[in-house]
Amino acid sequence: MVAVTAPGDPDPKETPPRWPQFLAAALATLCAASSGSVLGWSSPSLPVMQRQQLQLVRDNTSVNVTLLPAILTEDQASWAGSLVPLGALLGSVPAGFLADALGRKPVMLGVGAHFLLGWLLILAATLRRGVWLLFCGRALQGACCGAITVVAPLYLEEIAEAQIRGCTGVLFDLATNAGVLSAYVLGAVLAPPALAGSLAALPALFLLAFAWMPESPVHLAARGRDARARRSLTWLRAGSDVTEELADMKELLRTSGRLRAQSTSSSSSSAAPDPEAGAGPGPGAGEERPARAAAAEGEKAAKAEGARPSKRVSLPALLTLPAAAAARAPGRRYSINLCAAQNDAVLRKEREASGHENAAFEDTEGAPAAAAAASGAAPRPHRPLGARSSAQPILAEGGAGAGGLRAWARDLRWGTPASRSLCVVFCLMVIRPATGINAITFYTVSIFSQAGTSLSPNMATVLIGALLVPCNLLASRLVDRAGRRALLLGSSVGIATCYALLVAYSWAAGAPRWLPVLAVAVFTVSFCLGLGPLPWLLMSELLPLRHRRWAAGAAGAVAWTGGFAVTKFFGTALHALGPGALYSVFCACAVAGGVFIAFCVPETRGKTRQELQS
Repeated sequence: MVAVTAPGDPDPKETPPRWPQFLAAALATLCAASSGSVLGWSSPSLPVMQRQQLQLVRDNTSVNVTLLPAILTEDQASWAGSLVPLGALLGSVPAGFLADALGRKPVMLGVGAHFLLGWLLILAATLRRGVWLLFCGRALQGACCGAITVVAPLYLEEIAEAQIRGCTGVLFDLATNAGVLSAYVLGAVLAPPALAGSLAALPALFLLAFAWMPESPVHLAARGRDARARRSLTWLRAGSDVTEELADMKELLRTSGRLRAQSTSSSSSSAAPDPEAGAGPGPGAGEERPARAAAAEGEKAAKAEGARPSKRVSLPALLTLPAAAAARAPGRRYSINLCAAQNDAVLRKEREASGHENAAFEDTEGAPAAAAAASGAAPRPHRPLGARSSAQPILAEGGAGAGGLRAWARDLRWGTPASRSLCVVFCLMVIRPATGINAITFYTVSIFSQAGTSLSPNMATVLIGALLVPCNLLASRLVDRAGRRALLLGSSVGIATCYALLVAYSWAAGAPRWLPVLAVAVFTVSFCLGLGPLPWLLMSELLPLRHRRWAAGAAGAVAWTGGFAVTKFFGTALHALGPGALYSVFCACAVAGGVFIAFCVPETRGKTRQELQS
């Protein structure tokens, strides 16, 4: 047997075992399976709760017995289905900020606990016939779905190597579809109360298993917890040397402005340093102490000579001062110092030479370096204009907040790499629900009932759900070989074909009754291979690190807003427009999405984080 290696893959003999990465990814996606069970619960349960009939078999005779009036009206059932995407819209917005502040792992564990609470509320609602308990449970679970679709893809991307990042990213959608299938299968044989109690086992299993997994090393490194980041990365790489990878990770975080320094300015001085990081030398720890000692020695020397702080500098002066200094002394290097004390005589001399009365200069080759050398500390390195340290604000007038806003504005200008990445991610999040996935998932039983197929609606639903898992397994094998763009384009073509079949069935007289089943099967396969898993994967790959906190939540909110609109108004539009016109609209959306993917979506297969962020 000849081993085939994909382009860009390392030598298998030199590759460390990757089972820890797959194990962490698989256990993390148990929470995604809980999300899928929430989405799949509606299809078998809502029709039963609207009619509340049981079929009893006695003496080989089937008798329909109506025990109680219907729990839900048609409008209430519509809200029970729509509250999940509406709650997801609200839950996805703060998820990125919470994951950045608390960590990926704590947020995911909290989401799992709330999934379990939501199932308990639904169980109580089905037993006590409480509509508002049902609404509360569905809204809570919807918020959890929104949060997990933001946090879990980030965690999966940050723990995986570039060669398997696509495979681990697709596991999220695989687990979601496995949860949908479990709801379909159990819903075909269980009543709504028993179904809710059975599906509660998924978040319980997630809480027990994922608690033993490591935190994301990227998050730990960004928070300055170097020792924990090293331990996490070492476990994920099966004990191999991670020094170079950790250094590259910290450099990427530093250039993107996400690295939290060990000693920060007053704006971040309240953050406590990681106790574990302080136990060892740690990268950069030995370099900051000499710099702080040199700065302290320079301040003491300045105070001894009767110095006074310099005045604030305006932006025009800031832009012209380096040129004036260079013209005065071409052979020396100068940097702008806005917060160090200066000797009065030196200050007056620099004012006369530069013509500006509101600035101070620091001779980077003069007294401060000599003072540092005399004290035995390393000289403070020269910082060019625009380089920021914790002790030197760039602009005294604007402060750190204004500087951060200006940096954001520069990043988000039209045509920059960051703006292009955000545009691609947000457009994919619009295309995904515009194909009608929420309507197909929530109303599968109703679609087959209206089609009048010979199959039982619940059985047809189970057969369609059974296609989800193998299709996602196939996608996990293809995504790092065929690439993201090819799968997305093929998915768009398949979905458009599905809706074309549904339109033909709606408008053509005498169409075969199995045609809707075939169309929904084509939709399921096409969606699972491309537009299902890959928008979330591309979100975690393309979002700039500087904007990931808010952009991930915003992207999730866009996706769930579309999902809520499609779910809430699908039934109304179906009655108002008719199935043929409505499916034509979805077909047009799929075609438009394919055109956008062909011309605008980049290929990310095999690229490192550094290449993606550049």
